[in-house]
Amino acid sequence: MHRLSIAILVLLAWTSAAQAANDTKAHTVNVKVNEAAKMSLLNTAENLTITATEAGAPAPPVTSSVQWLRYTSIVEDALATRRSLTARITAGWPLPAGTRLDLACSDPTGNGTSDRGVCGTPQSAKQLTNASKSFIIDIGSCRTGTGPSEGSQLTYTFSVSSWNTIRSAGPHAVTVTFTLTEDY
Repeated sequence: MHRLSIAILVLLAWTSAAQAANDTKAHTVNVKVNEAAKMSLLNTAENLTITATEAGAPAPPVTSSVQWLRYTSIVEDALATRRSLTARITAGWPLPAGTRLDLACSDPTGNGTSDRGVCGTPQSAKQLTNASKSFIIDIGSCRTGTGPSEGSQLTYTFSVSSWNTIRSAGPHAVTVTFTLTEDY
């Protein structure tokens, strides 16, 4: 019986020690994700000049694809909220007589493309005017990258729209403004 009492005491002491070694505490960590709509451009000025190169032939369109637009988007509701990338001419409108300026945005490319999110769908090239037009639609939460040749490549095409109205013109600065809009 004495052995049984000792065994019970040892078992009770061991159980008390095991409970003290397993003490846990908890606290609350509050986390939040802010909605975001951020863009950046390389800020390289484009220089597009229409030049007649052959007698009797139309002046060829001039194209430049040196500019990249990068963006980060965090939407409020992944299923209901989408954004569009719009562009318009905000200074320098109208263009020189008889000309037009078109813009095309490529599908965003870059490093880490396996986890970019929903970067949207580029639309076909459109003529830029002083009215906003959508160039990339259905943008969800995404990132396009920040390095060289990452983001959406912008291709500008400056061309003759009317030989009846075209006139020579000196340098004409045009400001193209991009907006990342919420479509709901």
